[in-house]
Amino acid sequence: MPFWSRVLVLITLLAVIAFWDYRRTRRWTRGREYVFLLVIALSGGVFGLAADLVSSWISADYFALGKELGAGPALRSRAIALGFQAGFVAGAVTAALLLVANATHKKRPALDFQRLSIQLIKPFGAALVCAFIFAALFYFLDPLRARPELLDSLSPELTDRFLMVWGSHCGFYLGALAGLLQAFVDVRKERKKLLETEGPVIKALERQSREQEKARKVNLAADGTRDITVVEANLEDPGHQNAILYLLDEYATEPVVSGDPPKPRARARVIPGLQEHPTSLVLLAVEGDEVLGLAICFRVFSTFAGMPLLNLHDIAVRRERRRQGIGQQLLGAVETHARRMGCCGVSLEVNAKNESAQDLYRSFDFIDEGQLFWKKPLE
Repeated sequence: MPFWSRVLVLITLLAVIAFWDYRRTRRWTRGREYVFLLVIALSGGVFGLAADLVSSWISADYFALGKELGAGPALRSRAIALGFQAGFVAGAVTAALLLVANATHKKRPALDFQRLSIQLIKPFGAALVCAFIFAALFYFLDPLRARPELLDSLSPELTDRFLMVWGSHCGFYLGALAGLLQAFVDVRKERKKLLETEGPVIKALERQSREQEKARKVNLAADGTRDITVVEANLEDPGHQNAILYLLDEYATEPVVSGDPPKPRARARVIPGLQEHPTSLVLLAVEGDEVLGLAICFRVFSTFAGMPLLNLHDIAVRRERRRQGIGQQLLGAVETHARRMGCCGVSLEVNAKNESAQDLYRSFDFIDEGQLFWKKPLE
């Protein structure tokens, strides 16, 4: 596949990934990173093109013999095309490693792209400096002892030019590698320093941003649910009883839950069990006479906090009314009841494959504590 075709495939692939990430997170984080990578790759390509253009003026024999590009009027064009390709790849690798060094981590804030771009001075600058040093080294000292062999094919002047260009290219690669390693280390150090000096401010801004985003989502939900209210279920009301069972049946048949409706025997025990349980709390999202969603909670006790804890056991919204803010409204009501009860928090379990539910919980500042949920059936 031609080089430009591979570049086009790369750009298309990065664009698809960036768009998919935006659809999932509503942030252009990946998109900005990929633009940074492509800009640096193109800059590296221009750098390599310029370097090989100058090199081909100094010694066309280096490319004809050393790179085996063949002699002829098209030699210089082939040389600068090769330089662009090598520079593009080197630039892409450089940008990728800097992005790895700057990867988001909850314990270290990431550098902005302006600060990250400054680090590029090191690999590019080191490449230029080492190119001049190695060009002089190869010209005067011939460390690889290649001069006698080259003199069999070239004049002394052309041999000197060949060695000078050869040395400059070795310097380019070694200098860029050394500068890149230094930049990688410095990015890590600067992030650590940033954590020490600006960490509290960054955390406060991030907390403020999360609160604003949460408020925005709640407002959006309120706009779409003005006629919907959340009430505490009357477990003696047949209408509420039927609505609870209907929503639990629909919820249980979701692929990320079990995929099958509850067994008749288990279904028959739900309402009596909720009525008898001393700490059950069932909330219903109601529009007129229609129940659109439910949240089933139980107050338990946290031995770590020494305080009550409200466990959100089930939350479900009718399929045709999802993504309309009803889930947010139910979660808000659960949190309100938990505070009234003097609970230290709200806990829940979520299927690892249920990404939409996880996004909803994150928007309400729920934290993934990385625990495993185990169960031993007794019947």
